[in-house]
Amino acid sequence: MSYGNGRFVTVNSSDSNKGISSAGKSWNEGSRGYANTCIDYYEKDSKFYAASSGGSIYRSEDGISWSSFATAPIGNITRIVCGEGCVVVMNRSRQTAAYDRDTKIWSTGTLPKDCCAICYGSGKFIAIQSASGSSASNVYSSTNGITWSFLVSGTFGDSGFAGNVCYGNGKFATIADNGYMTYSTNGGSSWSKAQNPVGLGTGYTDVCYGGGEFYATKDSSIMCISEDYISTTTPKSYIKLG
Repeated sequence: MSYGNGRFVTVNSSDSNKGISSAGKSWNEGSRGYANTCIDYYEKDSKFYAASSGGSIYRSEDGISWSSFATAPIGNITRIVCGEGCVVVMNRSRQTAAYDRDTKIWSTGTLPKDCCAICYGSGKFIAIQSASGSSASNVYSSTNGITWSFLVSGTFGDSGFAGNVCYGNGKFATIADNGYMTYSTNGGSSWSKAQNPVGLGTGYTDVCYGGGEFYATKDSSIMCISEDYISTTTPKSYIKLG
């Protein structure tokens, strides 16, 4: 899920997408005729970018009508993120590819082992590593989405990290599929555990900031957590799609 132009937009593996108003209540479905796996919003050109697992990338101003943008040199794409004049994608094999919007040239790189989520914020790309058991996950940073360097180690889930990361309101925020939430207010240099809202449960694999608040998503459900993400005992709202 991503936020821009006053609305949230989700994509899924079928041929439909949904746009939501900033109020977080009224959803409208639009058809693209092709399946996408991930989405991000690029503020510099006010467009959503979505990627298919096969490497095709599409863009849209409203999240309803989409046009072809580019084809990545890697397949099995799982994440897309925009920043620093680039559109960056990653795949299941930890490969990354960055499309420079000025030169219109793709560059490729490789993430460190087991990285499963990327995000842009605070002037950098960050990637978070999945870990097993109680092992700490490493966080890596990059200025171009291709060359990555170690930033810090942290704990992002009681049984490892398998979720997503976003940036908003001056902080990075993560959520793991077991409900473990963390945040960083210093550009990813250190991380703290956030208070889990009552009823959060498990299975939330995406987190998004938009309209001044953080949201967690799973399947066809969206929970509005809070404005600061740090200490919320009761979620502000719960939305069921479909």
